[in-house]
Amino acid sequence: MTGFGLSRHLTTNMCGFIAILQDDPIIELEAARRALESIAHRGPDASEEWREGDVFLGHRRLSIIDLATGDQPMQSVDGRYVLVFNGEIYNFMELRETLVDEGASFRTQSDTGTAFAHRPSGLEIGWGSNH
Repeated sequence: MTGFGLSRHLTTNMCGFIAILQDDPIIELEAARRALESIAHRGPDASEEWREGDVFLGHRRLSIIDLATGDQPMQSVDGRYVLVFNGEIYNFMELRETLVDEGASFRTQSDTGTAFAHRPSGLEIGWGSNH
């Protein structure tokens, strides 16, 4: 073990992501990209990033579901939200069917896209009241 994480020489079977949210000082883009590259062993299949203002999201992908269009960070259909996550929504196919019946649309076949449309009991996906 090194620090708080696994040694780079160990194999992990999951994606990895970084999120940098800050006001000052703003991290340089190349430093954020180096941080993302430092977890390349977590996701050898793809590396994507999203940046806006003071926010940088980076994702290293281990492709399991939706190999063609499931890359992250992923934006919602309306562009309002951006998401990176490490996990799997096991019942996403059933959720997706229900959501399609309710009028939801999807750009991908991934479980991640389902997270944007699924709002149980009217719960709004977002952070804070001004989104």
